[in-house]
Amino acid sequence: MTKREGIALVVFVLVAVAFVFFWIGRLRYEAPASMPPNVASPSQPAPLPPTPVTRTVASDTRLLEQGQFYISSFQLLQPATVTVSVSLKSGAAIDSYFVAEQGLNTWEAMAANNQSIAFPYITELTMAPLDGDYTRSARLGPGKYALIVDNSRLGATAPPFHFFKHTSALIGYEVQVSN
Repeated sequence: MTKREGIALVVFVLVAVAFVFFWIGRLRYEAPASMPPNVASPSQPAPLPPTPVTRTVASDTRLLEQGQFYISSFQLLQPATVTVSVSLKSGAAIDSYFVAEQGLNTWEAMAANNQSIAFPYITELTMAPLDGDYTRSARLGPGKYALIVDNSRLGATAPPFHFFKHTSALIGYEVQVSN
């Protein structure tokens, strides 16, 4: 073997070794073709689940005099989890109704006629009578919704009647929506 042939052999062996190391390294860091796309591989981290987004759509503290009610309405453009929290801070028991658009329309007609009739409300998010604090959640579809806090005789709970003193209720509420 000549010197020239020896150098050619060494170069060939070095290239072959480099080629083998290149493919071994590549195989080590690539996921096999049979691996599903949502499974993590060393070169690709696992996909993260979507971060839930929660936003407050209504929140306030109000003093409702005897005979008053308060309505806070909002629109859902897509399905969401709605969480309702209502707190009676002082006063006699009141009613807290959560209604869809049909229930809101019926309530407004009742109030206009000062006449109590049955109306549709979302049971999972309603508390009547309310004499403390409550928090409830439910998954709802797109549509118009409203929280009605009632200190009148229209709902299930009527404020106590006093000739010389009105019974007011101090309430706090919050409605949150999350995807």
